[in-house]
Amino acid sequence: MSLALDIAFDTPTPHIAIGEHLRGRVVVHVEKACPCKSLNLSLRVTTSRGCSETMLESPPLFEGEWSPGTYEYPFSIEVPDGLPTFRGKVFDVDWVAVATADIPWKLDPSVERMFTVSRKTREPRSEADVGSPILVNAHQLDGIEAPTDLHKLGVIVALLGFSTLVTLGSSIVAREGIFFVLTFLVLLITVGMGVRLLMARKRQSPIIDLRFGMAPEIAKPGDTVVLELEFAVKQPLEISRITGTIVAVETYSYRINNNHSYETERSIVRSCSLSEARAVQEGDHVRLTGAIELPADAPPSFKSYTCSIRWHASFLIKSTAHEEVYGSLQIPVGSYLD
Repeated sequence: MSLALDIAFDTPTPHIAIGEHLRGRVVVHVEKACPCKSLNLSLRVTTSRGCSETMLESPPLFEGEWSPGTYEYPFSIEVPDGLPTFRGKVFDVDWVAVATADIPWKLDPSVERMFTVSRKTREPRSEADVGSPILVNAHQLDGIEAPTDLHKLGVIVALLGFSTLVTLGSSIVAREGIFFVLTFLVLLITVGMGVRLLMARKRQSPIIDLRFGMAPEIAKPGDTVVLELEFAVKQPLEISRITGTIVAVETYSYRINNNHSYETERSIVRSCSLSEARAVQEGDHVRLTGAIELPADAPPSFKSYTCSIRWHASFLIKSTAHEEVYGSLQIPVGSYLD
């Protein structure tokens, strides 16, 4: 081709913070005179899984006719808010500058050059800016099953068992063999339900009125996030430990033979202790808080057609005599730019 493009940054390996200007020159080598509708520069975000999105396109750097020779067109373009350069476990995120020449009736030549984008630094939030945690009830959390009303279920099983015994006695008196066998089977089923009910009652968590939340409402990379957990107990409980966790989950979705498949990994995990071993008495109301600092280079929440980054805050209550109690809440993590 009689036309070649290149991009020369002012620094050999530019490392630009979001909101700062990327500076350089688009170099055009022309061997044969040709018209140019427009010479454009754009900034794109690409992922290792093939996603690409144009974040910003500058006004045309040139419009007109080129004679043979070499031309340079300086540019200074502000990097818009978006995902920073990111190296994950499921996918990577990169920024590229793309220069394209619109040549009539010919294949448009273009060139790409990669550069690194980071979050814009800022002062940490004060406690007043963070605010108080916004708590949600247990039924709004992932991982917690709705409690079963075992008392009502016990009454139903008891009535069923009593009626089955009466019917069984009647069939014995009436000497109806087939009816006796069927009634005896119903009785066995009722006894099994009663045993399972007793086991479920023994396993049922003594924790009630559980609420969980975080502050600030929208966290940003570098923030110190406050987790808060509240609950009451309906019987004495020996707690071994309670932990709070914030995790970033990367997900890549794809199709194989018209079926959706997902690849998911936990890429960033930060935890804190909400409570060490302690004894809680019947009727006690427990309120616990903990703080977790998000990494300054953490990616914000993000979702595209195939890739996503979701953040979750969670807690785990471990006791000596009961099953673990776990709850998770999806949280938004924004950018550094206010």
